[in-house]
Amino acid sequence: MRGQRGPAGRRVERVEFDLQAVRELAYEYQLLSQVASRVETQILECFRSSTETTLTTSEIAEQIERPKTSVSRSLGRLVEKEQLSKVQSGVYRRKD
Repeated sequence: MRGQRGPAGRRVERVEFDLQAVRELAYEYQLLSQVASRVETQILECFRSSTETTLTTSEIAEQIERPKTSVSRSLGRLVEKEQLSKVQSGVYRRKD
């Protein structure tokens, strides 16, 4: 990438990145994609990026732009897989 143009036309002289961190991220993504559906992955990311520890089915559906029925089914599977816990009807908490 040396000598190429970056954002706003600025010249990029050098790019560095942590290869170990990239490997770990790729490994985690590969594991997650093998055990979780796309909707489940989006739900977990929604919890990960939220400052709240509990979210409702409606909040999640709105954030990931999926139908509530799909989100509800996936939430049930994530509870079965012990990735989330059900606080009450329609309210879920991430497991830390």
